[in-house]
Amino acid sequence: MDKRERMSKLRTVAKILLMYCIFSSASAFAEGNTKGDPCLAFTCMAGKLQGNEATSGPDCVMGRQSFFEIRIYTPYYNPGATAAARKVFLSTCPMTTISENKNTLELIIQRYGRSFQE
Repeated sequence: MDKRERMSKLRTVAKILLMYCIFSSASAFAEGNTKGDPCLAFTCMAGKLQGNEATSGPDCVMGRQSFFEIRIYTPYYNPGATAAARKVFLSTCPMTTISENKNTLELIIQRYGRSFQE
């Protein structure tokens, strides 16, 4: 195998590794999931925002957990991207399209969107 063939194979391997890195980092190293109920998470986070004791039950533990488990790493924890991802998650709830709930959504993101944990 001459030098050109080795360089060609090396370039091919480098291209494959580059493509792998690009596609595997496209998710921005999101940790956690967005599988929870966005409406439950929205309701519980709104209650938490207002200091409502009723939102501390087991259902709301799951709702808040689904919100706080959304974390974005690029490659380190990225609070801005995390807040944006959490906002997108909560925005999938139809309740957030009501004008007063839009304000609540913004307040939730302002207060808790960048937080690493509850």
